[in-house]
Amino acid sequence: RYYHTLEHLRELLALSDAHALVIEERDALELAIWFHDVVYDARHGGGGKNERDSADALRRFAADAGGLDARLVDQVGAWIEATADHRAAPTAGADCRLFLDLDMMVLAREPAAYD
Repeated sequence: RYYHTLEHLRELLALSDAHALVIEERDALELAIWFHDVVYDARHGGGGKNERDSADALRRFAADAGGLDARLVDQVGAWIEATADHRAAPTAGADCRLFLDLDMMVLAREPAAYD
């Protein structure tokens, strides 16, 4: 699935710009976009491992960088882990749901775009 590229990130950022008026926590959404597929192992990353590893990469980055709000990091980590099945938790807010929808938009294209 070769669409996990910088182009995918550019598209997600552009889509988030297009929905800017409804986004409540822009920082959270952008962090989720940047980190959501930072770990992608097509052979050994199934069963949510890629998503957990990507969320862990965000947590390590936040710890190393310092200054990021722990609530924000926990929230974004949960959003990233939700990309394993693209099902938002019942308590998830609109930004999480938007993020998950934006990540799935590639599937609305012709199959050649994501096969």
